[in-house]
Amino acid sequence: MAVGVPENDVFAAADAVLARGERPTVERVRLELGRGSPARAGGLLDQWWARLAERLNGETRLPALPGEVSQAFVTVWQQAIHLAQGVAEQALAEQRQVLIAEHARVAAVEDQARQDAAQCRQQAAEALAGRQSISAIGSGTARPCRNAGATIDAAASRGRRQTQAEHQKT
Repeated sequence: MAVGVPENDVFAAADAVLARGERPTVERVRLELGRGSPARAGGLLDQWWARLAERLNGETRLPALPGEVSQAFVTVWQQAIHLAQGVAEQALAEQRQVLIAEHARVAAVEDQARQDAAQCRQQAAEALAGRQSISAIGSGTARPCRNAGATIDAAASRGRRQTQAEHQKT
C-alpha cells in the first residue's frame, strides 16, 4: 500500500517556498515537489504550519529521539543562547566604555580649542589697541611707532599660528 509523499519532503518544500518569500500553499508545495496529491500535501502542510510556530518560538521537538535526549538538546541550546547573549552584552558594554572615553577626549579638545580661540582674540584685541595708541602719537615719532606696530602685528600673527598648530596636533 502506497503511503504518498513523505512528511519531510513536504516540510522541506514548504520551507523552500517560504524562503523565496512566498506563502506556502498546497499548490505551491506540490509544484515545488513535482508530485503528491492535494489531500496529502494539504494535511502535511497543516502540520508544517503548526510546527512553524513552535520552531519560531524555539520549542522544536525532536520526535526521533527519546524525550530525555530531546530535553537535553533543548537545555544545551537554551544555555548556548544565554551564553551568547552574555558575550554580546559584554562586548556592548566594552564598546560603550570606549565611546564614553572618546566623548570625554573630544570634549576636552573642544574646550581647549575654545580657550585657545579666546586667548587669540584677546591677543588680537591687545595688538590692535597697541597699534592704535602708537598711531596716535605724532608724526615726529611715526617711524619708530610704525616699526613697533609691525612688531606687535607680527607677534599677534605668530601667536595665532602657534595656537592653530597646537590645535591641529590634538
